[in-house]
Amino acid sequence: MAIYLVCLMCWPIVVEPVAVAGTEDSGPSVRGASTVVETQSGEAGGGGCFSAGSCCVAHGEQGCVDASCCNTVCAADSLCCLIGWSESCVSLAEALCGDTCAGSCPAEGACCQSHTGGGCEDALCCDLVCTNTPSCCEAIWSNTCADLANQICDVCEEPPPSVCPPDAEGDCCAPRVAGAGCDRVNCCEIVCGLDAYCCDDHWDVTCYRKAFDYCPNICHCETFGDFDVNEAINLRDIAAFYECFTGPDHGPVATGCECADYDADDDADLDDFEPFAALFAP
Repeated sequence: MAIYLVCLMCWPIVVEPVAVAGTEDSGPSVRGASTVVETQSGEAGGGGCFSAGSCCVAHGEQGCVDASCCNTVCAADSLCCLIGWSESCVSLAEALCGDTCAGSCPAEGACCQSHTGGGCEDALCCDLVCTNTPSCCEAIWSNTCADLANQICDVCEEPPPSVCPPDAEGDCCAPRVAGAGCDRVNCCEIVCGLDAYCCDDHWDVTCYRKAFDYCPNICHCETFGDFDVNEAINLRDIAAFYECFTGPDHGPVATGCECADYDADDDADLDDFEPFAALFAP
């Protein structure tokens, strides 16, 4: 059984039986600061990498959620696994754990609402969401990211009401002289979040330009689902959709697959296949 001796001014010392290859048990060995403490799982670490806390945000728990990063950091500073995950532990994680802490956390914008730009203003919530869905820390904090924040973060109150008119019609990618909002809800919410006029009055050329700039994919496809641009949704398009399918939150879609992303959330999943299937005409 390992015996842990810890003092405030020294590294932890572990005394445990160590069997030497080819010999009988030679008794306890002492390992100090130059040697990494073993965790319960037998991996290198500073005490225990069993926390659900982020490696990239300071918190009071010992260790962090990414076992590999946790072990690396605690090998450099065992207090991160013995006392708590401090700002200095975060700095070590950023320096030693590759892309684990890469991204845009914190960033401008509420975590619980979609907005342009990756990341959001609450560092811990941002990190939790981007660990689950890395694309949320890239070009846009989409409705998918905001919905996930509402589910897993404690910074969100009731989801904000939709700003897009429930009966909105009309192409998001074409200006109109009358009619507020547009027919694809995610894009409508993004654009109206940037410019309320688009949902309060009508979808003019400024709204269209914002849709083109900020709604992934939908304005880069002449007709949704028509991959071969022959004005028909047929078996060739079914095959193309299959090749473009990413599954939920596993985007972005590949170049040439823009016509598979109906709801403008930068993936191609069953939410996109449903309207696609409704257009299918063999």
